[in-house]
This record gives sequence, structure tokens and C-alpha cells, in this order.
Amino acid sequence: MLREDLDLPQAWNADGVRAADSPNRRMAMVTHGPKREHLRKVSAVWDWRIADVRAALKRHDCPLPPEYDWFNRSFDGLDYRFLAPIKEHAPDDYQRILDWFPLADLEIFRRGLQPQ
Repeated sequence: MLREDLDLPQAWNADGVRAADSPNRRMAMVTHGPKREHLRKVSAVWDWRIADVRAALKRHDCPLPPEYDWFNRSFDGLDYRFLAPIKEHAPDDYQRILDWFPLADLEIFRRGLQPQ
């Protein structure tokens, strides 16, 4: 979207995907490598450990977003692990999720039906 908005169709996109994040990501890195020419995308920290990422962020005084305090990772889906902390800590953001995905609240409701 930024490429389009800024009229930079040849600009590269660097992401924070690491091979160690999951077996699927490791396989993708082994198969395709960290640099995808046709997508103009590079996974700049693909071979870093999480400790390396955190050290680099600290060294450059780049704070992690609040969700790392809530669920120790980036927001990654509409399941209970993410929705419950967002509902508790950021009710306006939770409402925005419900505006876009009205049935997301059923995930909270469904968890409430499970025996404790």
C-alpha cells in the first residue's frame, strides 16, 4: 500500500520474519531464501535469534508495541489468545475488530462456555 500511495513501485519491503519462528517459515526460507526478487521483499532478520532482535531494538531505543506485554508477540489472528487481552487493555481497538469482524465476539463467548 505504501508503494502505491508513494508511487514507489520498485521499492523493496523488508519484514521481520525469522526462519526460527515456525517450521513452515524455516521451510520457506530453505526453499525460497530470505530475498524474493519477484515480490521485492527481503526478510532482513531471517537468521537472527529472538535475543538478537530484542537486542537490536533495545540498542536503537525502539520500543516494542504494547501487545508484546499482553501476549508476548505480534497480533496474529482472531482467536482467544489475542482477542481477550485486546478486549481488556484496548476496548476501542476491540470494538474496531468487531466492526470489521462482528462474529469475533463469539470466540470470547465460546471460551466462556468451556469448563474451567
